[in-house]
Amino acid sequence: MYSFILTIRNPNDVTVVLRNFGTEHRVWVLELATVVAIGVALFHTSVIVRTLVCSVRQRQLTFVHTVRDTHSHPESFEPTSAQLQAMFMPVRLFWRFMLFIRRWQFLCSIRGPYFEVAFHVRETFELVWQTAQAYRVSFFINHVWVNQLAVAVLVLNCWTTPLIFFLFPKKQALRRVLCMAVDIGLDMASSMGIPLSVFLTYRKLRQTTDWYDPVWAITAGYDLLQVITNTWIDVLSRGIPMVSMVLHLAAIEPMLRPNDRMHHATLFRSRRVSGHPTGIVPGRVIVKPFPRQTRLITRVINKARTAHLHVLNVCFIIYGIVVVVVFALANQRVYTEQVSGCAMTMRQWLAVDYPCAIMEIDCSQYEIDGTRTQLATILDDLDRQALAVLVLSHCPAIDVPPTIQEFQNLVWLEIFNSTIVNWDLDAAFTKAKSSYMSRLMIVHTNFIQSFPPALTVAGFPPTLCVIEIVGTNLTTIPDSVASTWPRPMYKLHLERNQFKTVPSALSVMDITFLSLAGNSIASLPVSLLDNEEFVVLSLADTAIDSLPDTGVQGSVMRPPALSEQNLSMRVNKTRALYGIRGPYRHFGSKNPFRSVPELVDILQQCPSLK
Repeated sequence: MYSFILTIRNPNDVTVVLRNFGTEHRVWVLELATVVAIGVALFHTSVIVRTLVCSVRQRQLTFVHTVRDTHSHPESFEPTSAQLQAMFMPVRLFWRFMLFIRRWQFLCSIRGPYFEVAFHVRETFELVWQTAQAYRVSFFINHVWVNQLAVAVLVLNCWTTPLIFFLFPKKQALRRVLCMAVDIGLDMASSMGIPLSVFLTYRKLRQTTDWYDPVWAITAGYDLLQVITNTWIDVLSRGIPMVSMVLHLAAIEPMLRPNDRMHHATLFRSRRVSGHPTGIVPGRVIVKPFPRQTRLITRVINKARTAHLHVLNVCFIIYGIVVVVVFALANQRVYTEQVSGCAMTMRQWLAVDYPCAIMEIDCSQYEIDGTRTQLATILDDLDRQALAVLVLSHCPAIDVPPTIQEFQNLVWLEIFNSTIVNWDLDAAFTKAKSSYMSRLMIVHTNFIQSFPPALTVAGFPPTLCVIEIVGTNLTTIPDSVASTWPRPMYKLHLERNQFKTVPSALSVMDITFLSLAGNSIASLPVSLLDNEEFVVLSLADTAIDSLPDTGVQGSVMRPPALSEQNLSMRVNKTRALYGIRGPYRHFGSKNPFRSVPELVDILQQCPSLK
């Protein structure tokens, strides 16, 4: 439900976050999860309404609103042989299947003899799911109180059932009702409380958006990824607790009996339907041979079942203690161990190395040059699964080590104020080894090589949607990047480099936001302006003094929103003139069109752009 609210209210935020974290938002999964959530909510709403109606009629709080007892013995609903013979074969098979299911429901129901066994089996599955949830929270969420909440729910689920069995060993009915009620509350906390807490932290982060701050970006992105429903696993993990709560509520309901008047009315209606004075269809009388031996065998089976339940309760207690110890060790590591340059430390369970999510290797602080051996030594101390952002700054001679490929969850690499001496193919980002890589930023950096071979390798990660090369000594980019870089690409910023001409590869690339601002570009190729994939084209602070003649009346800038104040204008009617998607925006400054009157004159020449 939270994912539905997020996408409806902030669709751009959801899309941008998921794109920047190496994944795409699947609308059909969101719709399916929304339908499931709404269906469960409507079911609970209907039960609440019917309960209120029954309570008003009985003038007291009652939860029983059905006329038949769904937990009666299944043989009371078994048809006679004549009725079975009169049925068609499919109907007969379906009836027998439903009778089989009903018998199992009776045996495992809250009044059945095998309730404790069924409950412990269900509890085991819930512990597995809640353990996976708590581990996922420790892996992605940096907020301490959210981690504590997830662990608290898991540990309480481990300890409450043995505690109830210890406090009420003789009161079977009370023990069963308490087990179901507590389990409902814990399911609600795990399926609704934890996602709600993560959603509240994400909502608070949205008030200060800063995509260039890695701490903000990783925190907001990880929070949103825990709330949004994007895969089948997310749908199942959110649907299983909901179904479990519904089953528990349906099981507790018959134990909360109404007053005598409603009970007599229910019994009278059941008698009238069955046609028998007792309301129960008579069945075959089964005479058990050797009653003494039968009682002995039953007693032995019950003792064995009780012993197994005690063993399971002890296992639950031990497992809860293990979870507490693991969580305490993970938190202790955060406060006792420190790595210089780590801006965000996760509380990941059972991490082999230091679980740093955001790491900046400042060569001036480490007193290194940035050679391959020096960088590899620092990276060896970091956990391979936890690292998401790596920043290399103030390094006079960077030689990117192959160790960088071992961090498969890396989503952000930034090189700032450095010199790249070597970046070979053995340290390249590929789809197989860097499947989540989404942002590459090279800022105020010089290249000893003309262009690193690692950035032209085939099999570039398709999730790498943002590339920013700003303030470098590059004069162009090779044509091979048109076929090796991802298609489509969300953002490509080639700003304030030493470009004299527009690289020819840009004319055939599928880019949404392209910026060539700050380059010494004097002219634009027609092929670049005819590219139908641009949504935003930035030409600010360039040396363009003329536009190419394309044979189209008016300006080829689509739309011609150019002014000294970086005036931008959205135009929705460019489809007819240029055959591309709208709306589109092109903006720039210090170009020939310096004033609003000139812009109005251009619009008058192209009436279709108004």
